[in-house]
Amino acid sequence: MSDDLPRRIGFWGGSAIMVGIIIGSGIFQTPPIIARQMGSPALILGLWVFGGVLSLFGALVYAELSAMFPRSGGIYVYLNEGLGSRVAFTFGWTYLLLSKPFAAAAISITFGTHVNALFGTDWNVQAISCAMAVVMTAVNVVTLRGSSITAMVLTSLKVLALAAVVGLGVAMMKGSAANFAGAPAPKPVWAALVPVLFAILWTYDGW
Repeated sequence: MSDDLPRRIGFWGGSAIMVGIIIGSGIFQTPPIIARQMGSPALILGLWVFGGVLSLFGALVYAELSAMFPRSGGIYVYLNEGLGSRVAFTFGWTYLLLSKPFAAAAISITFGTHVNALFGTDWNVQAISCAMAVVMTAVNVVTLRGSSITAMVLTSLKVLALAAVVGLGVAMMKGSAANFAGAPAPKPVWAALVPVLFAILWTYDGW
């Protein structure tokens, strides 16, 4: 009898979950922050490409590990196989109690901020964030099929939103080469580089 979890999400549900994680809240939040920190558009684009290449390397490593150890547990399984049960145990609890709750809080706050911006309201961001976290947790706990469908719907909306931004930019044809002119940065490049790269990698996170 296998001790692995049953595979019920399916290809489309799994794809939607992964794409939804990668296209998370970061891409809607970090670009203007990064642009304010770095004065050169060319440097900004170069850092995004660099972050994408690093993320690709990480994704390929995970693909190889998942093929080697096709069991439920993700990073825990890989650490257990490579570094032993103590490291895996420590990581598992740290991931559960610190890493994921903090990430979920950041995503929820981004959601609450955008809700107010979208509807022109001044609702309490913390209350919206907590409500969304509770609702999403309930959906995932109560029904696996429901969470899969929710992921597909929300991922489709995010992809459509990004496609609309690109499509409108092309259709309106109001761009200008002047937008690629450099601007004074509040910090030297070396001082802003680490936080900017952190923001870029957090945006790509999900692989």
